[in-house]
Amino acid sequence: MSDEKSNEITAIPQLIEILDLKETVVTIDDMGCQVEIAKCIIENEADYILAVKNNQKTLYEDSEFSFTKSTTHKTIERNHGRIETRVCSFINDLKDIEFKTKWKNLKSIIKIESTREFKNSDKPTEQVTRYYISSKNSFSRIFSRSNQISQGNRKQATLDS
Repeated sequence: MSDEKSNEITAIPQLIEILDLKETVVTIDDMGCQVEIAKCIIENEADYILAVKNNQKTLYEDSEFSFTKSTTHKTIERNHGRIETRVCSFINDLKDIEFKTKWKNLKSIIKIESTREFKNSDKPTEQVTRYYISSKNSFSRIFSRSNQISQGNRKQATLDS
């Protein structure tokens, strides 16, 4: 890991301590998917949604294989010459997730499958699957246009490292 990335990981908890995040949902990209960062968010009375990639290899692999029974929501958007379909699934049964207890208040895993088709273009269709872990276990609104999860009128803070 580069010094720059390491500095960002240590800076996130410091930033969380400074901000008033009570009753917010903090979203952070995969760089911030760290046990200590999740703990810091919970200790500051907030919830988290953290992107999972290969920086948490076991968690990522467990997430891939855990979606046999899930709650699913699908959205389709047509604009700017493309059609984007998102399928959002989440699970609360984490029995197959190794090391789940090391993530403070881990309650769900979210899977987003995105397909982007380009009308009147030779661009190939793009397909991406993303995984997230969350301290929330229910979602009143699943994946808005901005690919972020929110509940009711709660505030949301996004920290991109």
